[in-house]
Amino acid sequence: MPNRVIRDVALSSRKLSAASDFAERLYWRIFQAADDFGRFQADPVLLLARCFPLQIGRMKPSKVKSGRDELARLGLIVHYRGETDEYLEVTTWNQRVRSNSSKFPGPNDGHMTVICQSSACPDEDRGSRIEDRRRGLVKPPTAVVDEAFSRFWIAYPRKQQKQDALKAWGQTSGNGRPEIEPLVAIVAAHVRSKSWAKAIADGEIHWIPLPATWLRGHQWEDILDPGKPQRKTIAERARDFGIPDVR
Repeated sequence: MPNRVIRDVALSSRKLSAASDFAERLYWRIFQAADDFGRFQADPVLLLARCFPLQIGRMKPSKVKSGRDELARLGLIVHYRGETDEYLEVTTWNQRVRSNSSKFPGPNDGHMTVICQSSACPDEDRGSRIEDRRRGLVKPPTAVVDEAFSRFWIAYPRKQQKQDALKAWGQTSGNGRPEIEPLVAIVAAHVRSKSWAKAIADGEIHWIPLPATWLRGHQWEDILDPGKPQRKTIAERARDFGIPDVR
């Protein structure tokens, strides 16, 4: 494994300062594991095996996934995928290139899709990235799409203040928010609940929380009110006891 040069600009990096302790720890291990172009596989199981070999069996891949996604949102890595595999690229690499080609495809290669939304973050590394691009080490960033947020947005009935919702989405990732499949199911259950169903039926969608409010309030944990069971009529209760309807 080649030695990596860690420059003192990292000490004043606002992006690294915004990262959780584990995410920063993962970042430096990715820094060592990546190839000469700052790329590596993004699968959480492979990241765990490569970056934390002594933690196998004690650390869960889900923890590594949360750290990886946090780094991508902060703009410290780019997370992308091909037809079968997922990859990552360290955005500010600035390392000596010893190889003529990367071991892994880049985010701008054909058939690659960037799959994680990075949130706004002060760009203190812009100068070093420009220098990297001038030397041909890093390509300009690609537009990113957060498919999971798109699915949430489609499912949520009140579609207002999308940018704030997107910000809340980033803030709640790795903070107890369920994966997208169960989250969409929870939203669907809220839509069927007594209060939401009435608001939708009456055209009073404003009674439903804004999506950002719902996310920040961890309202996926709410216990829903299914409403009172409908009382049976006298005839229905009579039939339950085997009394024929003589009307």
